[in-house]
Amino acid sequence: MSFYFLQLMDKPDVPVAEGADDPDRDLVLAEPGVISGWDAPTLRVPRGVPSDYLANDLGLRLCSERMRTVLEQAAGPDDRIQWLPAKVEDANGSEHEYWVLHMIEVPDLLDAERSIVVRGSFVVKPVVAGERVGSHTIFSFLGATTRLIVAESTKRSLQGAACSGIDFAKVAVA
Repeated sequence: MSFYFLQLMDKPDVPVAEGADDPDRDLVLAEPGVISGWDAPTLRVPRGVPSDYLANDLGLRLCSERMRTVLEQAAGPDDRIQWLPAKVEDANGSEHEYWVLHMIEVPDLLDAERSIVVRGSFVVKPVVAGERVGSHTIFSFLGATTRLIVAESTKRSLQGAACSGIDFAKVAVA
């Protein structure tokens, strides 16, 4: 059983979406649970073509419709995800529908003894407790506002769909 961080591609020419900061939105997204009354943010990509997993200055897990579809199909029966709408305007002024991936539930899937945690709850190095994963294929952990862990099968699905803007880093499993 293998797991990976789903992360933004780290290249100098990767497009970055810019948006207006909203501290209230940040607070809502920081906690698990269903979000209602969502006001969809609008972001602008001043250079380049928006990627499927779009880097942004708001710290959102910003996914294209294609990436959303792949993740929905790859999600396990225990994965609890909410998709919140967002708009992205490209450098030519065209508007694209994007989605913010929000974790409704953050399952306790880390090995507390092997994970490196500082200041009581900040996870520096997560170690997944393999025996507790069950059918989860997309998950995060408390305090991980943008960090996301996916199963190898989800990684392969994203790569097979040629989703852009993504990279992966192996996560330890105990």
